[in-house]
Amino acid sequence: MKQNSIPQTHLSICKLALAASLAFAAVCVPAQAQTLTTLYSFTGGPDGTQPNGLVRDSGGNLYGTARYAGDLDCSEKQGCGTAFKLNQTGTLTLLHTFVGGADGALPEGALVLDAAGDLFGTTVYGGNIYCGNSGGCGTVFKLNAAGKKTILYAFPSSLEASLPGGGVIEDANGNLYGTTAWGGGASCSNCGTVFKLRATGGTFTILHAFTGGTDGQLPYAGLLRDAAGNLFGTTYLGGAFNGGTAFKLNSAGKETLLHSFGSSPDGIDPIAGLVANGADLYGCTPNGGVYSVGAVYKLDKSGNETLLHSFGAPTDGVQPQGALIHDASGNLYGTTYSGGAFGYGTVFKIDATGNETILYSFGGGADGLGPDSGVILDAAGNLYGTTLSGGAFNNGTIFKIAP
Repeated sequence: MKQNSIPQTHLSICKLALAASLAFAAVCVPAQAQTLTTLYSFTGGPDGTQPNGLVRDSGGNLYGTARYAGDLDCSEKQGCGTAFKLNQTGTLTLLHTFVGGADGALPEGALVLDAAGDLFGTTVYGGNIYCGNSGGCGTVFKLNAAGKKTILYAFPSSLEASLPGGGVIEDANGNLYGTTAWGGGASCSNCGTVFKLRATGGTFTILHAFTGGTDGQLPYAGLLRDAAGNLFGTTYLGGAFNGGTAFKLNSAGKETLLHSFGSSPDGIDPIAGLVANGADLYGCTPNGGVYSVGAVYKLDKSGNETLLHSFGAPTDGVQPQGALIHDASGNLYGTTYSGGAFGYGTVFKIDATGNETILYSFGGGADGLGPDSGVILDAAGNLYGTTLSGGAFNNGTIFKIAP
């Protein structure tokens, strides 16, 4: 039976520079389509452990967060997490160490980087410790280019909205949009919400409170926004078959249910959000599909679904959990948490017709294992991503795959 809880794999300037133990160490495993370079191996100490997804600036620097470690004396026994920068030489600089309480704890989701060099993100816990959740209900934060952190919003009530695990996105006016896995009011306090945080004044607005059932429940992922101001996202549960939903909110907050997941052989339980290519939306699910271990799908503007790929054939990946990206030719790229030639996850490519190529199968050693976030793509076609564990210290890695 599915549980109404967050899946385990998803929930001052510190001028400490940490040299990468395996910086730019090419990992050679037989029969790989492309070469992986381990850019950094997390130690599980001050630098963090279990890194999330990445964002890259124009200078080639990578930014991200780690869910745990950092300050082991904080409110969480495994540490409260870190925010970091990795330069092109493989040197990691800690931008912030979360200490729990009002500062926030357990950053989730990828950061967003604006034109001024400011980073925005969320922590699942911390903030207001009197909100009704003993660990705090979560925060939205800002890190400037120098690493100074500002709490933009501390969620005040577990009933209203809490556990913002999907990160935020930003519009041209600096307004932030995101989701909370829980909250929604007295009618369904654990169904989740979509929110807006105004850039000026910090005004917080719940755009939509999910009610469960056919409306959807538990939006874990972040949002996608189009030029007209419409927001698109997914819920892990709910819909006509209780296998999750894909939804649209217009600029006035009116919801349209685009798709209910779960009718065989459809995907089930979308943890990741959506990516747009033209008028079509693409995503993946960790369950469902022909082999019941995940699928990649396409939705047209009317919500009609095409199942592009079902994972689970021999040596194929299993359980994609991170969001997809696409290139200029319409090829999709993503990761699977497990499966592949060695059982520890993959990086894959799917073309416009649904043909899959496994670009890399993780071996579970120095190259890492368990990539549960998506990848990002640079102009040269290089892919960058993270693994949840593995690496030199078994605390996760940052990797690069060259075309």
